[in-house]
Amino acid sequence: MTFRGWPQIRREVPFFGQLPTPIDPADVFREEFGTGAQAYPQQWAAAQNVPNADQIWQEFGAPDAEVGATYMLNACAVAGIASILTYRDGGLPSVFGLTEQALEAGAFGYYPNVGSDVAVKPPTLSGLRYAPAAIWLRDTHGIAATGYLNQPNVFTPKADEVERAAQQASWARNGIDEETLGFYRPEQDVEQVKKDFAAGLTLEKLRAHVSQQDSFALVSVSPAIRWNKAASGQAAGHLVLVTDADEHAFTYHDPAGLRGSSKNQRMANWQMTQAMGARPRGMTLSI
Repeated sequence: MTFRGWPQIRREVPFFGQLPTPIDPADVFREEFGTGAQAYPQQWAAAQNVPNADQIWQEFGAPDAEVGATYMLNACAVAGIASILTYRDGGLPSVFGLTEQALEAGAFGYYPNVGSDVAVKPPTLSGLRYAPAAIWLRDTHGIAATGYLNQPNVFTPKADEVERAAQQASWARNGIDEETLGFYRPEQDVEQVKKDFAAGLTLEKLRAHVSQQDSFALVSVSPAIRWNKAASGQAAGHLVLVTDADEHAFTYHDPAGLRGSSKNQRMANWQMTQAMGARPRGMTLSI
């Protein structure tokens, strides 16, 4: 979507998608499947239900179609990382190889099939775990990253022990604990890092960051933006790579976007606000 008066894109950032090029995202991320956990089994099957599936996924770097689909359907963040590594270093990094690397570093969790019916409960990766992801990016790729989860009460003592346990469990799923935070940004104390994680990634904070040279952000948005439905009310959870911003809009790559609407997309401020939802979260990146 383009509005008259928007400036030209200031920097060209290479695009990487979550799927091998021969697989059409429209066949995997179908609107009728919906989004989130309910859509995953159908997306997982669709990513393998293509001619020469094993060969296609092997050329992408995976051992076979099943492992490829399992790893890549939740690897939107890694596709964004591949984009900025190529922007900085050149070359063509393997998105699947980077995903394996991130999984080994604890930036994702792996959940195998826990039942006999794989079609109902296929294996999957977790969403991105911000704290170990930031450590992996810093130590392996020299990228400075700060996560914003927008969970302000996690480290606040609560009278309700059940609620506090649920909050701590949520942080544990993101790989966050006192020890991890201590290594997350060693130049700052743990209390400051807690505040950053607890804070939301506001539009103003996002714009200020990506407007700087060599600065980007992974932003959690509604997956429905691929169907041009930023205001659909669906929960955020899909990470897109924001590459630039001005006073009118944000420029982004959607690694699961449909063909023709995935690279250098523009989203007006009000659209980005709706796409990010009530709890804006994400990770700022500087190379």
